[in-house]
Amino acid sequence: MKTLKGWEFRKGIDDAARKVASTLKIKVTINWQKVPTACVDSRGNITLCDVADDAVIKQTTFARYMGFVIHEMLHRKYTSFGISFSNDYVRQLTNGLEDARIEHLGIAAGLTGNISKVLGDLADTIATEALSHVSDWSNPRQFPFVLAIYCRNHATVEVPVIPQIKALFAETRTRLNTCANTAEVADLAQWVYDQLVKLSEDEPKDLPEPKDGEGESGDESGDGDADGDESGEGDGEGDGDGDSDADGDSGGKPITRPDPSDVVCPEPTAKAEKGTGGGVSWSPNESIRRDCLHVDDKAKWDLSPVGGAKLRYEVKRLFENSGIDEFQFNRRAGRLNTRALHTVATGNDRVFKRHHEEGGVDSAVVLIMDCSGSMFDERMSCAAPVMATLLDTLDRAGVAVSIITFGTHVSMLKPWGMTKAKAMPMLASLKSGADNSDSQALRYAHTLLLNRPEQRKVTFVLGDGGVTRDDEKRCMDQCRAGENLGITTIGIGILGDLSRMYKNNIYIDKLSDLADASFKQIKLAA
Repeated sequence: MKTLKGWEFRKGIDDAARKVASTLKIKVTINWQKVPTACVDSRGNITLCDVADDAVIKQTTFARYMGFVIHEMLHRKYTSFGISFSNDYVRQLTNGLEDARIEHLGIAAGLTGNISKVLGDLADTIATEALSHVSDWSNPRQFPFVLAIYCRNHATVEVPVIPQIKALFAETRTRLNTCANTAEVADLAQWVYDQLVKLSEDEPKDLPEPKDGEGESGDESGDGDADGDESGEGDGEGDGDGDSDADGDSGGKPITRPDPSDVVCPEPTAKAEKGTGGGVSWSPNESIRRDCLHVDDKAKWDLSPVGGAKLRYEVKRLFENSGIDEFQFNRRAGRLNTRALHTVATGNDRVFKRHHEEGGVDSAVVLIMDCSGSMFDERMSCAAPVMATLLDTLDRAGVAVSIITFGTHVSMLKPWGMTKAKAMPMLASLKSGADNSDSQALRYAHTLLLNRPEQRKVTFVLGDGGVTRDDEKRCMDQCRAGENLGITTIGIGILGDLSRMYKNNIYIDKLSDLADASFKQIKLAA
């Protein structure tokens, strides 16, 4: 398998997830967010760690993410929500045991053709990573993670189990095979915690049988997740410290008492190779709302053409997919030019012509309009006709154009296939969208362009800034990613400085200069 760019990788995971979900007969939605984990909620929303558009993704990362997806789908299919716990340590014990249980069920049912290998490789990967940096396996904070690996029959890489708890973990693995639902797993986890507490006493006692209803698991059953409303994929690699030898001769020494406030989550992390972390936390389901969200039912803005006829014509000519198809004359070789034969008598030997053809450069442009509250004064009265004139000019040049707007949320105003005639009245009726979501709009615009076949791809932003420093950085990171993928991004700051957001930008301090400056800037991208 070749390496993939980040945007191709996300699309591949989305497509594969839909196919697997169809096989499992469940409904899920993949969300990409800037989180270090993978998780699923009761509605089937699976959240994965985002990657940058231009990140280079290896096959190992793709396989790991597919392991996350299948694992979370098994939670959706087999795990119960609404379980309560006596403390966080019991919660993490339940997570680890439930992970093993649902993976056993999925493998036994043969839900996908290679499910055993996918889940086994995922478990082996996190175990190997833990072995590389955990030095003290006798620390009780590691026990939920150790138990989660120990109970996975399909895993081949083992982590150390200190002698004092080997018998307890062996008994736990046996009893897990009899658990029919998440509630029973929670009861078993509470029993394990109680035994660990007893093993921390000076004189460890024999392991008693778990009592009926022990713990606070309740009796819920059905689809969902044991850990509240989400199955968090936390720091499954563990980060314990110390110098104890896990396999040393500890004899009958008591273990350290488990601390409910200091415990490693047994779930695997979604950590990928260096450089794959997404600069923008973005997911269509979170950021994008219905089409025409920022369009009112009545026209407010005059869309008369602006920018001057000459400047508009220059932009049109620059973006036209015109190419070259002509004959070059006065050549010494080629096809005979009969019209020049009479010049042979004068000694002219350039009586041939040659056909010359060059393909044109086709273009796709996404126009982004800032519809935050601060734009709705004289700014919008100037910005709306500029946007309309740009649309008209590019459309006349045969350029594919899409328009998106943003306030608190991002919205599609003009999809690629919509006609100019239908889009113009909507530009005349733009309304305020409250707050800013600049980086979300930019990520969406780049996503639209990455799926286009055109050679030249441009994003053109009209806005006034006013975002947080974090969002400014996200915009700049996204611009760099887009540039690496062949997308030019231009920011026009309307009485606002966009230099910390867009590498290619211009500051407009006079609204009367907006039209000319906009057309001059977009000429630079042609």
